[in-house]
Amino acid sequence: MVIVVLAIYTGVVTPTEIGAVGALLALAIGVAMGRIGWRGFVHALVAATRTSAMILVIVVCAAVFAIFLTMTGVTQDLLDAIQAAQINRWMVLVLVLLMLLVLGFFLDQLAILVLTLPLTFPILTGLGFDEIWMGVVFVKTAEIGLITPPMGMNVFVVGSVAEVPAHRVFRGVWPFVLVELVLLALLVAFPQLSLWLPELAAIK
Repeated sequence: MVIVVLAIYTGVVTPTEIGAVGALLALAIGVAMGRIGWRGFVHALVAATRTSAMILVIVVCAAVFAIFLTMTGVTQDLLDAIQAAQINRWMVLVLVLLMLLVLGFFLDQLAILVLTLPLTFPILTGLGFDEIWMGVVFVKTAEIGLITPPMGMNVFVVGSVAEVPAHRVFRGVWPFVLVELVLLALLVAFPQLSLWLPELAAIK
């Protein structure tokens, strides 16, 4: 974790590249500790390839969708309609976040982001919201879906590791969902909570 954080903030690697570096370090640690052998490595490689292929298909389809939105002008038309109707921009933001929360019940987080951002991001930036702050809030909202039924991936992971049925984990996860919602509300109410670190790192 220390190497990953230092590598990003010293500029040695980009935030995109650090994923590969982190995976390589995790593999090295696993091999050094004797926790992964050749069979486990092949299994992990196959699983990662399947996941990557699925993600790439989603990204490609989302890119086509974004081009479609740009060519048709739907995003600008929606923004003009919102401004003409004088709808409060915070109400628009709340509606978008509620949509992301509902989608989190059924879809993978990456799928949610790549499918909704081409439409919602230009609208919200056009309404004057900060781009970095919105990125933090959007990811946080989508990630809440990791612990909500029926597609809460983290719940199934915990249930598998602890050998506890998923339905029991779902029953016990609701206090954490409530805490996540409170945290999301704080991030929305106080944007500086999300922006102070990027400003400190001179990203903004």
